[in-house]
Amino acid sequence: MGTPRGPKEMLARLGSGTLTARRLRIAMLALAGIVLATAVVAGVTPGSADKGSTAASPIATLADPGSRNVNSVAFSPDGATLATGDQNGRTYLWDVATRALVATLADPPGSQGVESAVFSPDGKILAAADDNGRTYLWDVATRTLIATLADPGGVAVNSAQFSPDGKILATADDNGRAFVWDVATRTLVATLVDDFAGTVGVNCAAFSPDGKTLATAESDGPTYLWDLATRTRTATLTDPGGGNEATEAFSPDGKTLATADYADGSTYLWDVATRTLVATLTGPGSADEYAAVFSPDGKILAAADFSGSTYLWDLSSRTLIATLIDPGSQGVESAAFSPDGKTLATADQNGRTYLWDITEGGSSP
Repeated sequence: MGTPRGPKEMLARLGSGTLTARRLRIAMLALAGIVLATAVVAGVTPGSADKGSTAASPIATLADPGSRNVNSVAFSPDGATLATGDQNGRTYLWDVATRALVATLADPPGSQGVESAVFSPDGKILAAADDNGRTYLWDVATRTLIATLADPGGVAVNSAQFSPDGKILATADDNGRAFVWDVATRTLVATLVDDFAGTVGVNCAAFSPDGKTLATAESDGPTYLWDLATRTRTATLTDPGGGNEATEAFSPDGKTLATADYADGSTYLWDVATRTLVATLTGPGSADEYAAVFSPDGKILAAADFSGSTYLWDLSSRTLIATLIDPGSQGVESAAFSPDGKTLATADQNGRTYLWDITEGGSSP
């Protein structure tokens, strides 16, 4: 998510009228929650069940060349490349081993901000969803633009996700709709419409590991589960906080769905088979949650919030094992685990992406 939530920038954007409908809703929520945010310092705060397995500070800092909010971060499937999408309409490719910037993918003129950047499962394509109602497909090897998918409603695209087999791309927009695209033909094959379409946006779309289910999270409502074969809704999940979902993620085994709520600062865990809420994870700061992501082995959930804290939860015991504190004390927009699960990348509103070593002993990879 790419909403500018620093007080000065939010007020400036609100005054200029450049916020999308989704951004306006989130910005107002965030402004209301500023009084609850607490000052933090760089480092890691152990949780009640801390195992001493997290480094005390980031092992690397990647500075956005445009000094803009970093809205999205994603590792390539082989873990060699990190993509960061910023509020200036650019996606940067970084060499993870050397921490060097190796390419800049600039969205065409008229673009605003990259809300979501994601690699295809084979690593050959990178999709960048933009505030200008476009999703751009880039050839990673040649760094060339190969296709542009135009949102049928002409509004901001908040999320883009590839299916596990890479054949389908789902995009979610600010008008309460999710679109399903055939990647090979670049054609729209289905439109999934939420109950409140036209009044609220879909912040995120996520595929189940088997590719049969798509979850969509509304900015002011519940999370819907869709059967992709029949293109019908199979479940509606409404958390105790009343919705306002920022992001969602399926566990690697597909049994659990995590939804992060930016209204009440909690991450909810749902049993996918029974559609029941099984756990509520709330960090000590209780600030608005903006990202939730599972480790590749499904043992840890990272939940990032507006205060600049990223909480690491042990999912077997559902206890907090560590808190990663953003060195710039800025809200964390996005988080991603490396494919081997050893590194966590967190992207913040201050134009920085931090790499954290979460292996035993905290040595640099």
